[in-house]
Amino acid sequence: MQRLSSADHIRSRTCISLCATLLLSLAVLGTSRTAAAQELGAQGHVSFGIERLFGFYLGRQSVPIRNTNATTDSDYTDFSLGWNNPPSGLTVPRLAIDYFIDDHFTIGGSFGVYTRSRDVAGASGSDTGILFAARGGYALRISHAVSFWPRAGFTYYTVSGNNALSQPNNLFALTLEGMFTFAPSESWAFLVGPTVDVSLSGRVNGQDLSEHSFGIMAGLVGWIGR
Repeated sequence: MQRLSSADHIRSRTCISLCATLLLSLAVLGTSRTAAAQELGAQGHVSFGIERLFGFYLGRQSVPIRNTNATTDSDYTDFSLGWNNPPSGLTVPRLAIDYFIDDHFTIGGSFGVYTRSRDVAGASGSDTGILFAARGGYALRISHAVSFWPRAGFTYYTVSGNNALSQPNNLFALTLEGMFTFAPSESWAFLVGPTVDVSLSGRVNGQDLSEHSFGIMAGLVGWIGR
């Protein structure tokens, strides 16, 4: 693991093109007033979201020092405004889909990907990260425009890089989210709430890796249904 200072020159490409496509889809959903446009939370609804597009995160990665009881700890702070140079795979923006089994219970997941190139003190490197998540949730409608949607599940990310600046690593984590939806129309909503990610297992450069992350994220969600 390697922490980068503000003097490091970094070029980052995230899933912006995918997010832009979904943003356009959400805009279409928001302006259409079909018979299927209803409040979030009806049985049979399918929601599509852009998650962790904006957010603020605090986290720590820990790697044990060989033949000792000590660890090497790396703390990070990540503030994202849609274009992110992620210090961890856990903070990557992602596309999500969820299905409403009934008027409240949901099952779903998300997917994120990024590529990043870095130039530090004359050395260059690149890495690619991929994330998958699966979860269950319960959407509780508070009012016509506001819902509370807590969710719990598991997240796995893997980062590949084979140079001095990028070390291969992977992590499997428990993920908890307490999302609120604020719907200005009957087919899309802003998604805002706290996130908690706690590693269950992980590896970096042949050693154990542990990580936890706490944050507040914002995104968008749209839905369709019968």
